[in-house]
Amino acid sequence: MMDNVFHCRDTVIGVRIDQWVPTLDAAARRSPLRRSRLCLHTDPGDAIQEMLILMLADSVVFPHGQVGNSKSYHLIEGRMTVVFMTDDGDIHSCLDLAAAGGDAPSLFRLNGKLWHSVICRSERVVYHEVTGGPFVPTAPGVPSWLPEDEESKVAHHRTLLQRAGAWMAKSETLPS
Repeated sequence: MMDNVFHCRDTVIGVRIDQWVPTLDAAARRSPLRRSRLCLHTDPGDAIQEMLILMLADSVVFPHGQVGNSKSYHLIEGRMTVVFMTDDGDIHSCLDLAAAGGDAPSLFRLNGKLWHSVICRSERVVYHEVTGGPFVPTAPGVPSWLPEDEESKVAHHRTLLQRAGAWMAKSETLPS
């Protein structure tokens, strides 16, 4: 088991986010990808996958797609940008998200398959993610244009950051 992923196994789960954030923050700081999560679902095979996720400013999230299901994010703390990509890996659009009270939507839902990645735009982001299961960490949720080895994937993410910044500078993000 990875030390940046925590699991709840109880039938009824109540989460004190303020008590979990320090644990998730410390785990994300130890993680090579600079993120951590608390899984509220009890099994990777569950039909609904629900997580509390913490990402640091230098987090890496590889492009991926939801195959046959949807997902949603509800920001609790911080700011992030969701970058949507075409089947060729070009940027299709971006959506800025911020915690409630900010100047951007705090809730996002993706219905259907669209390649995407997330970029942390604050010191850290805490958000609640819900997606359909089961969790399968391999294809077909991985785009063919994404490099296979970890080092090349991280380099690709750095390039995506630059491309998304340039895209957002010249374009409008999706409407809220």
